[in-house]
Amino acid sequence: MKVSVSIAAFNAAAFVKAAVDSILQQSLRDIEVIVVDDGSTDRTAAFLAEYRDPRLRVVTLPANCGIATAHNVAMACATGDYFAVMDADDVALPDRLRIQAQFLDDHADVHIMGARIIRTQADITTEIDRPQHPLSDGEIKANLLLLNGSALIHPTMMARLSFLRAQHLRYLPPPRGRVGIDHEFWIECVARGAVFRAMPDVVLRKRRHGANVTLFNNDPATAALKSISRAKLLGLYYPDLTGRDIRALAALLDPGNPAMNVIEVCQALVVGEKAHGCEVSYYGESKPHLQAMIAAAMNRYLAPLAGLART
Repeated sequence: MKVSVSIAAFNAAAFVKAAVDSILQQSLRDIEVIVVDDGSTDRTAAFLAEYRDPRLRVVTLPANCGIATAHNVAMACATGDYFAVMDADDVALPDRLRIQAQFLDDHADVHIMGARIIRTQADITTEIDRPQHPLSDGEIKANLLLLNGSALIHPTMMARLSFLRAQHLRYLPPPRGRVGIDHEFWIECVARGAVFRAMPDVVLRKRRHGANVTLFNNDPATAALKSISRAKLLGLYYPDLTGRDIRALAALLDPGNPAMNVIEVCQALVVGEKAHGCEVSYYGESKPHLQAMIAAAMNRYLAPLAGLART
């Protein structure tokens, strides 16, 4: 088996058939599709029961366990060389799996890869934009610090299943909610030495609608989870900084953090200078890219401080 595709579906009756069809109709035929029905209460199960394709396997969970558990169940069931993720409300382009599998075949050093997308309205045809995500390992790892989806697009991910299993990698459900599991997973992959890449090819039409999980990512609980994840990643990239320094740098790099007082800002700027001078890459992260991010964050606070000095 070449590719195992994981689709986590919770109350996805409106879109799941289009998603599953787009995978079963791929030009690469040597695949298995594992749809985990995550305790749906709508007609998701009924739609899935209509399929007779032997490559489709439906696993039904007795209750809504969350997207992390659903993907972990699919990963445990997978038999392919590569493990791909697909959202239940998106549509894959016909050659997606073939070109991504070929990329991994041709790049034996890469463990996890993604690609680019067309973001659409709910009708899947009206184009919104085509985000230009980074392609290199170093820039992907640097962008992970932003925790805003600008590093990789999760439903374009394809990974070596042997690497995931050898490193005992799993999706970690956050303490609250069902968001952020992709970034937390990738941070754990970075810590295990994963090499990331992305292709410039568009492989997916990503549907934007009112029920998207990723739309609910600005609440205080999610912001707290992002702070923890950002500090964890900074600890990998800057092992010489103290825990206090890491927390200050994480606050500095949080674009939505209005809570620092003047003393905390000054402390964060000192740590920023320290980190800005670090040129050693420990996990393949692009230090020039990180230096630019830190410099931009510092400039956001330097201008207000200069204004205080003039008053």
